[in-house]
Amino acid sequence: MGAEGWSARLGERLFERFERAREGGRAPRYSAALQRLAEQVQGFAREAEPLVVAADEEASLAQGVEIARELLRRAARAGWLTRFLPGWVGGQAGVAALQQRGRLPMLIFVEELAAVSPGLATLLGAHYLGAMPILLSFDFAAQRRILRPLCAALQAGEPAICAFAITEPEAGSDVEDPVGGKRARLGTTARRVAGGYVLKGRKCFISGGNLARVTTVFAALEPEKSLRSWTCFAVPMDTPGVEVVRVEDKMGQRVSPAAELYFDEVFVPESYRVGPEREGWRINRATLDLSRPFVGGMALGAARTVLHEGVAWAAKNGLMHDRFFQHEIARLLGSYAAARALVVRAVEVVPPMTELSAMAKFVATDTAMRIVSQIMDWMGVEATLRSSRVERLYRDIRLTQIYEGTNEINRLAVFEHGQPRSWADSF
Repeated sequence: MGAEGWSARLGERLFERFERAREGGRAPRYSAALQRLAEQVQGFAREAEPLVVAADEEASLAQGVEIARELLRRAARAGWLTRFLPGWVGGQAGVAALQQRGRLPMLIFVEELAAVSPGLATLLGAHYLGAMPILLSFDFAAQRRILRPLCAALQAGEPAICAFAITEPEAGSDVEDPVGGKRARLGTTARRVAGGYVLKGRKCFISGGNLARVTTVFAALEPEKSLRSWTCFAVPMDTPGVEVVRVEDKMGQRVSPAAELYFDEVFVPESYRVGPEREGWRINRATLDLSRPFVGGMALGAARTVLHEGVAWAAKNGLMHDRFFQHEIARLLGSYAAARALVVRAVEVVPPMTELSAMAKFVATDTAMRIVSQIMDWMGVEATLRSSRVERLYRDIRLTQIYEGTNEINRLAVFEHGQPRSWADSF
């Protein structure tokens, strides 16, 4: 046999091996380290699910809060509330890991939690959201001063979490948009006094606000009271004058309490100001640009579970060989895969891009809502029962279209700089 014959035989065998590999299974979703992370989070979420369901069904808000506090204790003991904080504040994340993997581990964390419950992902993820402005100040002394005591308490199993407070009764998603922010009626103010500031005003719908040990609060400086004067403060929640006014009775994500907070002449020392004066808007924008893709990932984690539920329902009812059903499932799978690719790309871009983060958020959450709505249509009344996981995830997913800026505000963020920048180059 000549050289050409050997080449043809070799090519045939290599192609057969290639086809066997394709037919033998799917490619691993992550590296070995990230796959271990995903499996660990899945295990924690499965163990937490009975408490999540209990909180969802609990009529007493006080009892629901106690369930949330117990889940935070479990998460603290398991290391999940320090896992993604840097080592210099007492966390577990090393600089090398942050450089190599970026935000992908955090995406896996919230996505796998949300596959069981977006509320569970919000309960734990809001802690990192609250810490983010402190980290983004790049003031390492302030980071150690504020976050190190929290990490020490968390490592001891205490639910010493952070919360993030921008929303006010008269200023919601509009303060997450430059145009709307100029017209926002900001009510929370900071007045300079000897040694620090005095805060006065209300914040509402604050995830974990009633559970937090420290809350990053954005306030307008007096006498300006404009978004341009917005300044961020880390407020210990045991400071005199801080009051939890109420906990909201929400339709979804009930395991993650949202609270209204009142600051009545609350003194904050200058050492607990986060970043320079009047840098609140920029810190807020950077925080949201980092966090919005995670909200998209949470919605898609829940949508993945709903897709599994829908396929299982179809198999039970003999529909898996129906060509029309195959067509519709393929359409949902394709939209899910495209949205997730966008979310993954958004967390890979460093530093984060406003437009890309906003698109990841509204595309993924809208896609997840379409998926759960379609599956509910197929399953009919069965999916509307309170005992149905799909019913709970429907209510949970709906909230992801609203917080971290409504999806309408996120669409406007694509044009924040007048016209979309060269976002296409980032794909």
